[in-house]
Amino acid sequence: MVTRFRLVSRSSRYATVKLSESASLCSCRLFSTSSDATHPEPESAPPPNPITGDDKLRNLRVLLQQNRIETARGALTSLVRSGSAPFTSPKELFSAFSLSSPSLKNDFSYLLFSVLIQSNMIPEATDLFFALRNEGITPSSDSLTLFFDHLGKMKQFRVTINVFLNLLESNYRPSKFMYGKSVYAAVKSSDLGKGLELFNRMKHDRISPTVFIYNVLIDGLCKNGRVNDAEKLFDEMLQRRLVPTLITYNTLIDGYCKSGNLDKTFKVRERMKADGVDPNLVTFNTLLKGMFNARMVEDAESVLKEMKDRGFVPDAFTLSILFDGYSSNERVEAALGVYEEAVDSGVKMNAYTCSILLNALCKEGKVEKAEEILGMEMGKGLVMNEVIYNTMVDGYCRKGDLIGARMKIEEMEKQGMKPNHLAYNCLVKRFCELGEMENAEQEVSKMKLKGVSPSVETYNILIGGYGRKSEFDKCFDILKEMENNGTMPNVVSYGNLINCLCKGSKLLEAEIVKRDMEDRGVSPNVRIYNMLIDGCCSKGKIEDAFRFSEEMLTKGIDLNLVTYNTLINGLSMNGKLAEAEDLFLEISRKGFVPDIYTYNSLISGYEHAGNVQRCIALYEMMKGSGIKPNLKTYHLLIGLCTKESLSEAKSLFEEMKARGLDPEADTYNIMVKGHCEKKDYMGAYDWYREMQEKGLRVDACIGGELVTGLREEWKSKEAHTVSSEMNGDKLDDVPVEEALSATKKLINGDYVFKSPHRARSQKRRGTPLWKNFHLRLSVDDVKVYAAVLEKPGDGFPNVSKWYDTVASHLAKSFPGKAVGVKIGGGVDQSEAPKTESSVLLDVKPWDDETDMKKLEEAVRSVQMPGLYWGASKLVPVGYGIKKLTIMMTIEDDLVSVDNLIEDHLTSEPNNEYIQSVDIVAFNKI
Repeated sequence: MVTRFRLVSRSSRYATVKLSESASLCSCRLFSTSSDATHPEPESAPPPNPITGDDKLRNLRVLLQQNRIETARGALTSLVRSGSAPFTSPKELFSAFSLSSPSLKNDFSYLLFSVLIQSNMIPEATDLFFALRNEGITPSSDSLTLFFDHLGKMKQFRVTINVFLNLLESNYRPSKFMYGKSVYAAVKSSDLGKGLELFNRMKHDRISPTVFIYNVLIDGLCKNGRVNDAEKLFDEMLQRRLVPTLITYNTLIDGYCKSGNLDKTFKVRERMKADGVDPNLVTFNTLLKGMFNARMVEDAESVLKEMKDRGFVPDAFTLSILFDGYSSNERVEAALGVYEEAVDSGVKMNAYTCSILLNALCKEGKVEKAEEILGMEMGKGLVMNEVIYNTMVDGYCRKGDLIGARMKIEEMEKQGMKPNHLAYNCLVKRFCELGEMENAEQEVSKMKLKGVSPSVETYNILIGGYGRKSEFDKCFDILKEMENNGTMPNVVSYGNLINCLCKGSKLLEAEIVKRDMEDRGVSPNVRIYNMLIDGCCSKGKIEDAFRFSEEMLTKGIDLNLVTYNTLINGLSMNGKLAEAEDLFLEISRKGFVPDIYTYNSLISGYEHAGNVQRCIALYEMMKGSGIKPNLKTYHLLIGLCTKESLSEAKSLFEEMKARGLDPEADTYNIMVKGHCEKKDYMGAYDWYREMQEKGLRVDACIGGELVTGLREEWKSKEAHTVSSEMNGDKLDDVPVEEALSATKKLINGDYVFKSPHRARSQKRRGTPLWKNFHLRLSVDDVKVYAAVLEKPGDGFPNVSKWYDTVASHLAKSFPGKAVGVKIGGGVDQSEAPKTESSVLLDVKPWDDETDMKKLEEAVRSVQMPGLYWGASKLVPVGYGIKKLTIMMTIEDDLVSVDNLIEDHLTSEPNNEYIQSVDIVAFNKI
């Protein structure tokens, strides 16, 4: 206990000095020698005897002995404020008085501490507090109450906690007020655990917590995503017969909205009404934001109507929520309606609200409309700022109008504003999205010429761009450049690279980058670990995924909902559904609320396992929790139900539409395939016709299966229709004679179109039919092309054009020179020489503990005709890890490199040693 006491005292004294440097300097000046320059004494008058420090102490002692407390207070206040010599600080004054009058030390300390607080000299009071505590003196309760109040107003949260802990060590019984200020300080300093600890200590000491303390802790728990724990505190609050305030309800509503649990949100709102607590504008703004985030636009509009009915006028924050909410729900026209209504009501837009609306329009590509509104608002007095300019630059970049973006930057310069890195980053980002890395680099060079140094974000964008192109060497070069420029890479820099490596299945390199960032003092956060866990799960390496999750816990990084969802998805996809269910239960125990991704992951796993009952049970559980199923949910359920009951699948389809979810091509493809698998081809045809009417295309394989089935059932007309529509108005299977007849029509320039209107319109314009004929190769084209031995002459321009088009299409599909094949004949083996290729592979182990000798043995154990292993060597990668670089020669007709890697090298049992294989070089011999 003694050691802890000293640590607290020292840290508090240090914190006081650091936080009030100017105040300390002021205090030193106050306690230094001063002279009265406004009333100079005549030169002839003899100088008065100076009042020494001993005289001042003696005067204070006499006043205290005579119990003239208020007079002593006044004298002491004048002394500490005027700063007379020889005392340099209040603490030194206390020490001097204690030595001269030890019997009055306690009385003087109470008075001095009180005077300092009333004089608002809080740093000096803090310093004195710890000096008194070292002497075993505790100031009066009134002074401490005032002291805690001042510390809270000055946001000295750490000092507040240290002072409070010091009091607890002395067995002092703090008041409710002091507990409240200390719990508030702990939560505000992001130490929720300490706040809860003080809260429990308070109850242990039989001091009843106040509504204020409950509100503070509920707010802290909600902001940390622990909404279930916040609900428990709310229930405890009711059990203690404390009346929740508007702040209590607003805090809970905000917590439930952010956690996506709208069902609980509505229940709290109803409880609020039942308790007679009227909402305020904050309540409605919170509900609006929650509804929009949950994509419950109609509910949000109902909340907006209630708000207006209660007489509340939307403020700038409300408008920002509406603009952003409608935009994120792809309802930008509704956002414009809100703007027009605000204009009609005479509401003046500020720069922030205007930038939200402009951003919403720019994200939808409506840059022209954004410019129009911007012009109107500027006419009303809106002053352009950097945020608005950057928003417009970003809008032009999103649209692909890079010239417009540059013009906006020039306009910004003409207005006397220097474009910052954010404006240039928009251009760099757009080039990276287009894969034009050279142009992105040139834009960075322009930044530098303009005197704008690339920011960490600029470099991060470049790393992401090169990473998506799998140019990882360039990513590492950028990291080196950042360090050379004094711009230290942050967690996002490494995160971009790790994310791209994980998506490229380069898990070994991703882990090496993680180690490198740790060595450079950058700690991986939960997002970095989630990337690594997702990469492992996608490769089926569940053990490694859990190894990373355990590493997170050892480093004090809590698993979040994304972590649990990723692990559940990995387990489900690998058939480990029991373990996935265990994690599902753990989510609730950790205070999280399962979301749509949690349920979809489990449903996907059970769908793969064919467990219809559990899928339906999870579906009902999801709806009961207030979570709306999305298209993926229905696709999984419908796909599974088509194997069991087509009627149930149709019911789910109709329920999906009733929930406002529009079926996509994938939805219809699932229904068509389901009916085909049940041999109900006419039922499949009905679904096919519905999707055609909606302009959706059937999957080629599913369509082929439908055509085959219809023909088997002698539904030639329907089969012909599907086949024709799939092949773009060309017949799929016609005799060669019919195809040649079509060729004759082509020769004469009279090609028959399925759409007579299109053909007539072209003839009226006098346009040759082949000019607008976008060829999509069918079996007919190939048959006729094979029958025509050479390209027709200039006398047949239409056929010549058709011949060239088919030839170019076939050349793209079958590159290289054709050898050994004759039309109408067989394959001349003597004219078809064997082709070989030389391939260089990089074979990567799982970690530095992998036995590389056994790894190479595993590689060379793969034998097949046409495969010849060559020389190899071990190449260092980093952190003691090496990769195997090995040559091989293959006969192209006998060996597929992709199949070799997927089916042999990275599959069991070789994947015990081999993590991944990359093709470094591939050359024809």
